[in-house]
Amino acid sequence: MTKLPVNAPRYEELARNRADVQRSLSAADCPRLGAAVIEVDSIEIRARFDWYDRAGRRRPMSHAELALRVCLLCHRCEAPLWRDLQGECQVVIAESEADATALDADMGPERERLQIVVVDQPTLSLVALFEDELLLMLPSLPGEDHACDDPPSLSYGDLDGSNEDTAEIENPFAVLAKLKEDK
Repeated sequence: MTKLPVNAPRYEELARNRADVQRSLSAADCPRLGAAVIEVDSIEIRARFDWYDRAGRRRPMSHAELALRVCLLCHRCEAPLWRDLQGECQVVIAESEADATALDADMGPERERLQIVVVDQPTLSLVALFEDELLLMLPSLPGEDHACDDPPSLSYGDLDGSNEDTAEIENPFAVLAKLKEDK
């Protein structure tokens, strides 16, 4: 397994060597992720590079396994929650928007599992390639899957209608009915 800096060598070289890259990142390496959570404990990326060959187009691709441990804010009680999240993605690297459009047209049913990413320079940044995937791994409602230690109290008053303090509700159209009767 190769340990590479955040800015790795040429992506075509990685595919040619069928490189297996493992990298630990910090919140400083992924500023958008760091801004979306309370704290980042760890980010691990393992990316295996190979070639995607379809319809005469040979492009570098990567299958990545992503793992992170982050602290989020519970949407119910606003307490900090630590979550271990894991995911994976497959990315085909295109050289330009035109290349990406042509790849998309040639893919067919495998388009559902593959993403096309345009990298307009010969070197590859793992952060640029996978930070969006890390952000998509974050739950939309943190805390939905756990019982809060101090849940907020929800009170809607007396719903069964047995409240003795209710006054008789006056019909707003009673005045109009009385005027009609007086005529």
